[in-house]
Amino acid sequence: RVSLEVFVLSKSDIIYIMKNRYDDNIREANQTILDLTAGNVTLRLMLAFELLDKLKEKTDHKVIELGCGEGDLTHYLFKVIPNLEMEVLDVSAEMLSLAKTKLVNYRDKVRYIQSDANEYLKSVGNEQYDVIVSAWTIHNFIWDDKKEIFQQIFSSLKPGGTMLLMDKIYADDPVVSQSSYDSQIARYEKLNDLVREDMLAHELQDYSPEYKMSELQTKVTLESVGFKNFKIIDRIERDVVVSVQK
Repeated sequence: RVSLEVFVLSKSDIIYIMKNRYDDNIREANQTILDLTAGNVTLRLMLAFELLDKLKEKTDHKVIELGCGEGDLTHYLFKVIPNLEMEVLDVSAEMLSLAKTKLVNYRDKVRYIQSDANEYLKSVGNEQYDVIVSAWTIHNFIWDDKKEIFQQIFSSLKPGGTMLLMDKIYADDPVVSQSSYDSQIARYEKLNDLVREDMLAHELQDYSPEYKMSELQTKVTLESVGFKNFKIIDRIERDVVVSVQK
């Protein structure tokens, strides 16, 4: 059985896990896990509509998604913005392969990149992107690494550029925060024993002080690297879509 003890992982450990995230019991249950998450579809659509608003006045655009996984968010971006052209990045070759299958109808509009996000953004130089989007990726890192990622995203955006972030960002009220955590954990009771224990371990880590994203701490950290105009676009329980501007 899986221990629910929380381990603080190094950045290299997290990258290894993300490269090999389907090597455990979660693999076959991945879609069910997503379907059990209340904000899965609605918040992806809300992020897509927000991206549409950001691109309305632009005759040209440069957009990248960090941590695209299987292409779930990307799929909704194209559903809302069929003429979108973008880059998608993931550290996992397997994730990119699955994304290419899911996004086959948009293959001429997508450039796939296998890389660590920080390393890639550094390699292409500053002020490259109009919008950088990410969904359910940054919560996997401890706070020092979160700040490093936010700083690099800030540097990589053009002046006036936007980051759209969908992630686990808990309410500051501890009662509300605990309630939203408990609601998601209760849904995992429907999973089989091994998958449920893996997910409980993952959620427990994400809720620990080294990882947990609260609204205030996220806002303060983003502002500390230079972002402004922090705005919550939508929230469903502990999952939130946030917009910030360079």
